[in-house]
Amino acid sequence: MKRDWNLVRQILLQTESSPPGVYIQSFTCEGFDRATIIEHIEIMIESKLLDGVVYKTSMVGCASFVVYKITWEGHNFLEDARNDTIWKKVMAEAKDRGTSTSFVVINGLLTKAAQKFAGLG
Repeated sequence: MKRDWNLVRQILLQTESSPPGVYIQSFTCEGFDRATIIEHIEIMIESKLLDGVVYKTSMVGCASFVVYKITWEGHNFLEDARNDTIWKKVMAEAKDRGTSTSFVVINGLLTKAAQKFAGLG
């Protein structure tokens, strides 16, 4: 599976919009199947963007998950990624440069763009 930053952003936005204390057990993300969504949730938990758990079974396609909340790190990432203009600019910039799309690089580009957008850069 290839990591998709647009899906990461969609999952964070949907998690943020849920009421406090309500655990999430399903997401609807246009263009993505359940298996891809679950894999992304798992790597987002591993990278500390989300707090939750993925339950795997020996049966193919029977994994499930519970997302408890966005972590502090996830909120920080989302604050810079929330603005559509900034998001699209950073994704285009990374693609044009052929830049690595690691979390560190994307997060750095988002922070720089958000600061510039706010008149701080």
